[in-house]
Amino acid sequence: MNSNKPPLYKKIKTPLNYYIYDTWTNEILKVDPAVFDYLDDTDPPVSPNFPNVDEDYLATTEEIETAKKNGYFNMDYPSIDSFPKENIDLLIDNMVKEGPDLLILNITEQCNLRCKYCAYSGAYVYNRTHSNKRMNRDTAYKAVNWYLGHSERSEYHFGFYGGEPLLSFPLIREIVDFVKEKTGDHSEFNITTNGTLLNDKVCRFLIDQNIHVLISLDGPAEVHDRYRNNSKNQGTFSIVWDGISRLWNMNRDFFEKNVLFNMVLAPPQRIKEIQDFILANPDVFRKNSITISSLNPQPSNVMEHMGISNQDCLDTEGQANWIRQKYIQELTESACPDEFTSAYYNRQFVFIHQRSMTTMAKTVASHGQCIPGGRKCFISSDGKMYMCERVNYSRQIGSVETGIDRSAVEQLLREYNDFFKNKCSDCWAVRLCQKCYNNVSRGEAFSPEELEIFCSSRRNSLQRALTTYCEIREINNKAFDWAEEIVLK
Repeated sequence: MNSNKPPLYKKIKTPLNYYIYDTWTNEILKVDPAVFDYLDDTDPPVSPNFPNVDEDYLATTEEIETAKKNGYFNMDYPSIDSFPKENIDLLIDNMVKEGPDLLILNITEQCNLRCKYCAYSGAYVYNRTHSNKRMNRDTAYKAVNWYLGHSERSEYHFGFYGGEPLLSFPLIREIVDFVKEKTGDHSEFNITTNGTLLNDKVCRFLIDQNIHVLISLDGPAEVHDRYRNNSKNQGTFSIVWDGISRLWNMNRDFFEKNVLFNMVLAPPQRIKEIQDFILANPDVFRKNSITISSLNPQPSNVMEHMGISNQDCLDTEGQANWIRQKYIQELTESACPDEFTSAYYNRQFVFIHQRSMTTMAKTVASHGQCIPGGRKCFISSDGKMYMCERVNYSRQIGSVETGIDRSAVEQLLREYNDFFKNKCSDCWAVRLCQKCYNNVSRGEAFSPEELEIFCSSRRNSLQRALTTYCEIREINNKAFDWAEEIVLK
């Protein structure tokens, strides 16, 4: 099995058994220790250490050769072609015709907080910083009318983003009224807010208009107030919690259906404190109401900005191991993980459990990227179009004056395709890995350095996830039956 190129499989060992994740079939194979020892998944590969050609060696090689004849341990590599040239025009045609699934209006760049890890804090080299820019009424209406002009859509989805979007509450209210007058019940709205401006008037509007609300809340006061501060460097937990409580008390049915929370796990990750806080407030935090986010991966001095040391990052590893053991224990005992543990882990395990166990095609895509302007279209405060809120201001793809710029989208897709043309094909994780433009770029340019950082981290993460998945299923084979019903978006 020795070769000059790394194989498309990964060895996985649990306390009880030995496994091989086989990329070409997307299967996880339970194997004998001899097969596990013989197979090499290093890069570059090394020769197997069998000093004597004995019966065990012959049996092992025979077993592997039989597996190869059945399609396993294929040493060929696929070609990577995410956006084939012959398909790009059709992809862009459909995107321009149908419009985005979600139009995000960056209603203001102003913010009443100065969160230390914020993407706009000044710690990120390629990002904008906070400013006094606000989207004016004319720009907002041009953006909305452009989106509503895609008449073949059955539903329209709008998002309000900032800065803190509720600083422009009058314009938000006007836009919602206008859209509902035009579309009736065929429109949906969401807003991402820091939760500090949830007064009675705002809460009543959110409830009456059935708006979906994503509130940034990092945990209890001692966690939240570390980094989510106002302009005077004061913690904001108490005012945010007051707003959350107000919304909950005004309409509990609305709250349960429409209110979600985004928690940024910034080092040192005080996971146990966050979990205790969530468990202490079951009426506020329900199943699937929490999203866990990490720090923006773009180049920055954010750790220095936050006052974080290397030791703080090492402490985070211990926290992650603690919750991993908790997750394993709960699922092996057929327990239902609590809200925070589910949010921390479920998505990656749902993706692994739902993977398609079919033979990989000879040409595959580098997974995770979208068609710019298709799934989302982000409108900046001055009316420029970008692909989404995560990579805003890096690659413009149009404007409210002219709509989508086909040539800009085409150039971006071709650059992405060329960037990955000779990458990923020799990676065992090619079928499990997902990435977006933000993971592999520096500013406007795709970056080999960022890709290398991302790939190393993702492979390590996937290997840990596969190990945990096997460890749980060998004790409780039905532990992930619930994952079959989850729809990933």
